[in-house]
Amino acid sequence: MTDNPFSVGDWIQWSTPEHVKQGKVVVSLGPSIKVEWLGGGEQVFPIVEGYVRGPFASSSARIDIIQKPKGAARIEREVTVGRMSVARASALLGIEQKRIRGMLRSGALRGDQTDGKWTSVNAQDVMSKVDHG
Repeated sequence: MTDNPFSVGDWIQWSTPEHVKQGKVVVSLGPSIKVEWLGGGEQVFPIVEGYVRGPFASSSARIDIIQKPKGAARIEREVTVGRMSVARASALLGIEQKRIRGMLRSGALRGDQTDGKWTSVNAQDVMSKVDHG
């Protein structure tokens, strides 16, 4: 068995035949990692060995360490100020952006508008819905 090559703070790219995702490792413990994806959502990889080079590596899916992506700074800044984009809220909640804007109009989520367009969503409101369904 190979060691877990990922550390907290590493930026990774997960590539499969269906998609490519980039994210930041937020937990690395034993053979497992937890990743926070750019664009929203988190995922746990219980055993990373099958995604890295070696005798047990998958031929169709892999995880590579990458440089910090361009969109990362904006997302980190949004988290610091307690706001997020409508697109990120949509990804985290697993619903369409249209539905997020409806929730903003109805008051189910708080947010900011500029020139009549929703520009940000209160991160605490979104995270409470993620935690409680």
